[in-house]
This record gives sequence, structure tokens and C-alpha cells, in this order.
Amino acid sequence: MAVRTRNIHRAQQTIPQRIQYTNPREGHLIYRFDKDLGILTSPKSFVDNDARRLFAIHQIMRPHDSAVLENVRDWIQTQLPVESYRDSYGNIVCDVGNNPTIAFVAHYDTVHYDQGFQTLYFDSDKEELFVRNSDCLGADNGAGVWMLLELALNGVEARYIFCDGEEIGCQGSNYLATHRPKILSGIDIAISFDRKGYEDIVTHQMGQRTASDEFAESLAEQLMMDHMPDPTGVFTDTNEFADLVPECTNISIGFFSQHSPNEVLDVNYIFRLRDALLGVDWEQVRVVRNPYEVTLPWSTSRNKSFDDFDSGYLDPSIHWDELNKLERLVEEHPREAAFLLLEAGYDEPAFVDAALYLYDQKYVA
Repeated sequence: MAVRTRNIHRAQQTIPQRIQYTNPREGHLIYRFDKDLGILTSPKSFVDNDARRLFAIHQIMRPHDSAVLENVRDWIQTQLPVESYRDSYGNIVCDVGNNPTIAFVAHYDTVHYDQGFQTLYFDSDKEELFVRNSDCLGADNGAGVWMLLELALNGVEARYIFCDGEEIGCQGSNYLATHRPKILSGIDIAISFDRKGYEDIVTHQMGQRTASDEFAESLAEQLMMDHMPDPTGVFTDTNEFADLVPECTNISIGFFSQHSPNEVLDVNYIFRLRDALLGVDWEQVRVVRNPYEVTLPWSTSRNKSFDDFDSGYLDPSIHWDELNKLERLVEEHPREAAFLLLEAGYDEPAFVDAALYLYDQKYVA
């Protein structure tokens, strides 16, 4: 259910008070926590523990490689109901239940420039969490961290993976897939909660299929929240697992305008999604995709490059719809597109050479 805040009166502005409110008639409540992460002393009548955890993770600005991340990792591990493992990269892994076949995935780093505390605002009419005078809210992916904690605390049997370094190219999840692949052994489904909006169950990331439509549709039927398969995913941590895990997806978790000062999180939606996930019968969710048969928009191999044009690797004449979709994604996410090019080995000269080849072959005008 949504955070219960509508009938809160103005708090006393005393030294011990760690939460400040504006006039409720203005429709906004302000939360500011002045002590170490995890020391939250709002009255129990104010919000339930689940809402307090939601505020706790979002009050911290958590850029990659910042000192505050050590406190964040400690806080995550103290919240988990079972013993957890932390690897040398900072990823946190734990199992609820025996031999889980599902992995829930979130990343705890953000795109903030600064580390430390930020003031949270809550719009009680829209039921949205937001910030002012900050780089972003950090619901990407604080909302996902909160969701994993909620599912674990409610006993959902799964492997829980909290990654570092997603915002600099999924480095934590890549480390797991490359150096700790046994962590994904026996896992059939990997779900990130790192997607904007309300209705997406991502089936493609970086232009390749990472989850089957049958999986997405059967999960949508279980959630009963009007979700649907979405082939336009960019990438998140589960993409790194796509060669090892059959169904790798990313689900809308209710944030908007991520990576910007205008980022908001729909608190009502995220609570409803949590409740829906608690009711999923995972035996009814279909696992269809073969991770060893990876499909790209125009090829059956994910290891091709522009050097393979002459062998018929790229034939955009029959893929304009997909090309147009990717073009829009590049326009919306230019930094991510540039990063992907660098990861694929294309610096500026290599990109120019490849682009000139496309022009010469009249693939583009």
C-alpha cells in the first residue's frame, strides 16, 4: 500500500528531530536524515518499516567509487533476513530458500556527482517521491534495492544480487558473469527492477533478445498490472547474465526522468508492484529462451562487427523498423550509446571509418 502521510502534522523543530515537514496543506512533505545511514527515528505512527527503508536508501547520494558506498553495503546486509556474501568488487549475494532458480537483481550505485545526504520530498497528491537541488533522486536504482529487500524480508525464495558499478557499464554484474559464473548456476530467471514507467517487461537489451515473449506474457498474467513485453530495453545488470541465464529481463518500477534533477518515483505503484510480486506463482511463469541461441536484430551471432559487412552480416534493408527503434534510443540515451561503442572497441577513428563504409555502400543516406 502507499505511504501513509496525509494526516501528519508539522513536527517539532528540535535538535533530535531528523525529519522535517512543510505545511501539509502545500501537498509536500520533506524528509531529511542527518545521521548515519540506518539511524532513522521517525515515529512509528509516521510510516511503516517498509516505507522507512524506501526513504533510507533514497536519502543517500551514492555515486560509484564513493566512500559512502561502504556504509550502503553494510546497511543492505544488515537489512537482509539471511547471511549474505560480499565479493571483492562489492556485489552482495544471498539466498532465501534452498537451490533457488530465480535471481532478483538491483544496483545500489547512482549517477550523483556528490555523495552524502539529500533532502527527500513527497507529493501527497501524486504520491511521488522527488528531490530539489540535487542531481537526481536515485530511484535508479534505489527503488530496485528496496524491492529486493522487501521480497527477501517477505520470504520469496530467490537469489538476491545487489550490484555495484551499473552506472559505469554494469561492471559489478560483468564481474560476476566473468569471474563468478557459478553464482548463476541453476538460475532460470534473472529479473532487474531498473526500468522506468509502469508496464514494461523487457525482452531485448542492447538489441538482442534476453527474454522470451512467452516468459514476459506469463509473468504479466501473474502480476495482473497491465504489464506487457517490451523489446526496446537499453541495458542493465541482467544483460550481463544473458549468456548464462535463459530469461533475463528488466521490469518497470515506477520511476521517471531518471538521471536528472526531475526524477520522481511513484510510491503507490512500487508498493502495488511489491504486493503483486508477493503473489506470483513462479511455477506458472514460462522459461523458454535458450541462452546459447542469441539473436541480434540482423544476425545470429553477437560477436560480429563492422568488419563483417562484406560477408552479409548487415542487411538493413529488411530491418528498418529495428533500425528506427535503435536510432530513437541513441537520441534519448547518447551517453549510453557512446559507452556501448567504446565497449565494442570503437573509438572515434574506428567509428568514422565504419560510418564512411556505410555511406560508401549506400546503407545510409
